[in-house]
Amino acid sequence: MTLLSMTSMQFSVDQKILEKFPGLSVEVIVARGVNNAGEKAEMMGLLRQEEKAVLGRVKREELSSLQKIMAWREAYRAFGAKPKEHLSSVENLYRRVLGGTDLRHINTLVDIYNYISLKYMLPVGGEDLKKVQDDIRLTFAGPDEPPVLLLGDKDPRAPKEGEVIYRDNLGAICRRFNWREADRTKLTEET
Repeated sequence: MTLLSMTSMQFSVDQKILEKFPGLSVEVIVARGVNNAGEKAEMMGLLRQEEKAVLGRVKREELSSLQKIMAWREAYRAFGAKPKEHLSSVENLYRRVLGGTDLRHINTLVDIYNYISLKYMLPVGGEDLKKVQDDIRLTFAGPDEPPVLLLGDKDPRAPKEGEVIYRDNLGAICRRFNWREADRTKLTEET
């Protein structure tokens, strides 16, 4: 098990995850003292610039055949998810941009991670650590995972046994590696 200490909280990756996905690299950044309130014109300018760059370098019909997208599709298949039904966060973001949708401002931290995701074709997410209960673990879901309300959903649903989740002591905070995040730990302007 790989551990990273974040003050009193720790982040760990289950050894079984590392065995199943030997090339996996997970990076963690803890940001403190960030003013996450309001829309930052400079950040939105960078995001809009990157959306235009994506439109210039990627064709929608070729997206699923790009190496970085194919790698996530294979990872999803490896734990039983259907990648056409459950797009990785980065593929979903690219599809939205390639479909002509400007990404909307949610808060500065989300704008930053959306920018990084587009620029590097890399799934990036974030959690409000004040809402996380104890340690964060990247692991396989067990048979008795509690239901979790995901962003945009009306009803909570339990992760399927064997799917890859980030979880704390209360349950999943992100399902299917990077598919969708939990409403409970989402980044807000108060984060």
